[in-house]
Amino acid sequence: MNPLGWGAFSVSAFDSEWYARSMYLDGSRANRHHVATYGEPDEWPYHWFIEGGTSEAGEFVKFEPRLVSDGGNFDPAEWARLFRDAGARFAGPVAEHHDGFSMWDSDVNEWNSVDKGPGLDLLEIFADAVRAEDMKFMLSMHHALNTTGYYSGVAPQQTESLRRLYGQLPEAESEQLWLDKLKEVIDHVSPDLIWQDFALNRIDEQKRLEFLAYYYNHAAGNGQEVVTTFKDGLNTNGSVLDFERGGPAGLLHPYWLTDDSVRHPVGCVLQPRQHA
Repeated sequence: MNPLGWGAFSVSAFDSEWYARSMYLDGSRANRHHVATYGEPDEWPYHWFIEGGTSEAGEFVKFEPRLVSDGGNFDPAEWARLFRDAGARFAGPVAEHHDGFSMWDSDVNEWNSVDKGPGLDLLEIFADAVRAEDMKFMLSMHHALNTTGYYSGVAPQQTESLRRLYGQLPEAESEQLWLDKLKEVIDHVSPDLIWQDFALNRIDEQKRLEFLAYYYNHAAGNGQEVVTTFKDGLNTNGSVLDFERGGPAGLLHPYWLTDDSVRHPVGCVLQPRQHA
């Protein structure tokens, strides 16, 4: 299980987890909402949801979940128990969505949940909570699209930091950042499963192979059995083919995986137990 719809993009509580992109597309539902609620995107940009900003109504908004232990409502232990009680054998969070915001203490990306936003290493918090419930720990990475056009509606940024967030670095730097982020999450939490979204086929093949080698060598060093999935850009020689919200028309060999979403009462999107 994986809370796909939770991150800085959920602060707006509007449209979908693609809000960060859609708010910049003139005339879109998210764009109209953003202009009315916050202002024009070039004047009230997406990264203000991370750093904090004030809406047209005078409300300060920011992605800053607070742990129950610190007086907030964020309870990762309860979250993990919910999944365990539902019969899940593995669970974990979105480590980074298309928006370029890393949910861990990153050295390669200053746009991360420790240096900005909540000041929490969300990936590590979830890893501890999931493993405390005796489940395998998975995470999802969606950042290949960030490097290859997710923010197509965003004007060229003036600083390297903002170009890094909005996927505007030169191609070679961008692809190296893609790989470095994966290496960081592997070293940081040793995930049992890395689920990757589409657009891997737009990343240089050598970088994709470096990722696989790094992950599997890391696992071998730990005596750990691991799995990585793909929609494109990899193959079944070293990964498991994923069909998001669907499946093959006939029998396939070897293993494959499918997933779907359900709505939790508090509004986050959950991916239920996945079956080969």
